[in-house]
Amino acid sequence: MTRVHTQSRILQTFRALGVVASDVPVAYSRAGFITAAIGKSFQVYETEKLTPVAVSAQLPKKIRALTTVLHKNQTFCAVGRDIHVFERVKETTILQGHSAPITQLLAVGEYLFSTGEDHTMRVWSTLTLELVNSIEFADNFTPTVLLHPATYLNKIVVGSAQGELQLWNVRTLKCIYSFKGWGSEVTSVAQSPAVDVAAIGLADGRIFVHNLKFDVTLMQFAQPTEGRVTSLSFRNDDKSPWLASGTSSGDVILWNLETQRLQAKIPVAHDADVATVLFLPSEPVLLTSSGDNSIKLWIFDQLDQTARLLKSRQGHKAPPTTIRYYGHDIQKDGMVCQILSASQDRSFRLFHTAREQQSA
Repeated sequence: MTRVHTQSRILQTFRALGVVASDVPVAYSRAGFITAAIGKSFQVYETEKLTPVAVSAQLPKKIRALTTVLHKNQTFCAVGRDIHVFERVKETTILQGHSAPITQLLAVGEYLFSTGEDHTMRVWSTLTLELVNSIEFADNFTPTVLLHPATYLNKIVVGSAQGELQLWNVRTLKCIYSFKGWGSEVTSVAQSPAVDVAAIGLADGRIFVHNLKFDVTLMQFAQPTEGRVTSLSFRNDDKSPWLASGTSSGDVILWNLETQRLQAKIPVAHDADVATVLFLPSEPVLLTSSGDNSIKLWIFDQLDQTARLLKSRQGHKAPPTTIRYYGHDIQKDGMVCQILSASQDRSFRLFHTAREQQSA
């Protein structure tokens, strides 16, 4: 654990204009907020209108993964080999222990799990911010995703680039079961509303709804033309048993678990890999984010049960080429809050420095 160096008290980051999201999956808080990595910092949005409410200071390197803990409003950011700890948007501590860059973070109760390119999983206490345990994987097992199955006390499922999955008891530090997998890299996992059941997405586009207790596949889907499965989420409003999957082509696909068929498709929901698909609790609303610098809310309120874009927060997909203040006499008026921006993505946008709702 390293002490955080105090930054300048004169200049402090206020907010980033036009930077909305990245290719890092967003973290959802039960309090109705999402946290999105934006390069070397992160931004917090409320989910109702996607209005930004806070932004962190810049970190030394790009954030590769993040997760949040409701207790103390903590945010954990993986930056290189370190984990930077924030309370709200104030950095408090740096956790060190990995010998290679960290790739995944998962917070469960009072514990934080981190996996890295050093083939290890480290367990940290979110209360004391100290290292509790460490697990070293075999050389032929490269961890890619983490999942805490509901009701599985002290258990974590770890997916691998080789296709195998392992169930670990993180208290006894023993692998208690190995799932042989399906011969393709595990790219996403999601807990279903049903106990013992999880969705497992692969790099070849296949999705398996699997019973972890009996190691039995309940159903299978495939999206061979849309590319790898990048994210998974179950709808949980008790109205439609759907599973949403994000793709590397930018499409979002919805699968009906009753009919075991394709329910709907949102073509070109994003212009880059879909980093996040997330059904909001008890709502017919799907949140998606992507490396195309956008976060979107889709609502399913149509008679044919197709998706309608409800809200979106977007920025340029490529670097801006020209920016100018706009409004009144910019030479005399110090209250000008509008900025016009043109970009290499052939778009023209207006950003408001004080009221994000007026940005377009």
